[in-house]
Amino acid sequence: MNFGEFLRQQRLSIGMSLSVFCLKNHEDLVNWSCLERSIVLPPKDISRLIEISKKLQIDDKKFFIDLAKTAKLSTAPPSVPSPHALINCNNAEGLFELIKEATTPREEFFK
Repeated sequence: MNFGEFLRQQRLSIGMSLSVFCLKNHEDLVNWSCLERSIVLPPKDISRLIEISKKLQIDDKKFFIDLAKTAKLSTAPPSVPSPHALINCNNAEGLFELIKEATTPREEFFK
């Protein structure tokens, strides 16, 4: 289990939706969502991690901090073009061609 999955599991275990949790705990909903999906890395500040662990009622603070320290960003599926490839497209036609090549055929989604 990664850091984001653990955050989400803990939030759900205290019976709060994402929006209710963020509202009651004065957290930014978009940032919290990104944390839970491992799109952004957790904070490095230990005091902030302890604050988060209290909000989520996490008893094992050492485990939580260690999990945060080893967190990695989630990776995009291989069919998503890299940012460098998108930036290097010279025109709209090249961009659409790149996206077309990277798109997974519909039937593969429903296997």
